[in-house]
Amino acid sequence: SINKDGSVEFNNGTFRGTVTGGTFVGSNFIINSSGAFFYAGTPAHGNLIASIAPTNGTDAFGNVYGQGFNYGNQTAAHFGIDNAGNVYIVNASNNTVAQLEPGGGGVFLYSPAAGFGALAASFASIPGTDQYGNTFPAGLCSFNPGLGSSQVDEGTLIVTDGSGNSWA
Repeated sequence: SINKDGSVEFNNGTFRGTVTGGTFVGSNFIINSSGAFFYAGTPAHGNLIASIAPTNGTDAFGNVYGQGFNYGNQTAAHFGIDNAGNVYIVNASNNTVAQLEPGGGGVFLYSPAAGFGALAASFASIPGTDQYGNTFPAGLCSFNPGLGSSQVDEGTLIVTDGSGNSWA
């Protein structure tokens, strides 16, 4: 039915064609040229729960969203996959605490938040440097800045003290 007040209702419809620059709006979602946005209830500030977007931005209600796929409160605790395939787990303080970098060949845990000097543990097939400038060895390694590290590589446990002395 197409009602006099402009509202419409369709059952079992097929919609064809392209909408350029258009927006598709539902009771709890908006899809437009910026991405797809899903809300906990009516779209409004503070209730964006998921987004799929090619770039970072802010929706029409002031909700900040990241590029790629993000689920959860995107200014606090959430899970995301960026356009490069990196997977992020972010805590309630909006700090990345875990990251999987398929292109970088590793899984990284940070404390208290991702950044230079905050790498707490890594699991990597080859040595390298993460996107924050932290170097890591091959294998499974835990770091304690200033106190040393422990590493398991090909079945060998290697312990390093804060002065750089190592024991296998």
